[in-house]
Amino acid sequence: RLMGTAVAMVTDIDLEASLEERKIEFVRPEQEEQLGSLLREPGDPAGGGLPAGTTHKLRDRGLPMPAALLLLSPWSDLTGSGDTAVTLDAWDLLLRKEQLDPMARAYAAPEHQRHPYASPAFGDFREGFPPTLIQCGTREIVLSDSVRLDQAIRRDRMVAELDIYEGMPHVSQALLPQSEETRTALERAVEFFRRHSNAV
Repeated sequence: RLMGTAVAMVTDIDLEASLEERKIEFVRPEQEEQLGSLLREPGDPAGGGLPAGTTHKLRDRGLPMPAALLLLSPWSDLTGSGDTAVTLDAWDLLLRKEQLDPMARAYAAPEHQRHPYASPAFGDFREGFPPTLIQCGTREIVLSDSVRLDQAIRRDRMVAELDIYEGMPHVSQALLPQSEETRTALERAVEFFRRHSNAV
């Protein structure tokens, strides 16, 4: 079973409140004990970083975590410090760094943007962080976010797989649903969940 959540868009957002709201939708209190082994959570762009940040908070609170994560082109560093935020700015079909910077400030104050709940690339993935599949393309400004998130998870000896598609844009699975790359990505995602979750 795959569970998803909606994220409210607001102009002046409180980081803790945002993640608390997401946690409530993600795991209702009466389900906290039995759902941990069944949950899998996908996410893309800002929603790609949010499941990783939310999972950090679930772990910190001792609540059940997803059995596995699928992150599509995750925006995992709100500070925009990755190399490709500059080097691929002209090649991304959807995003520009000048767009992401004010969005980051709207989501979290600058002094909080390195907090792992907001920017999981700076997180600590020890203590049982779930297996994570990260998919992205070579033509997107958050490519560095995917690479650095994968490295951070592996650094802490947790399971991560980085699945990169040559020439593909940001969230190519949505933009190019009929492409061979998207078919391959979805097949790999299904296989990943089958390996790391008894929910399939």
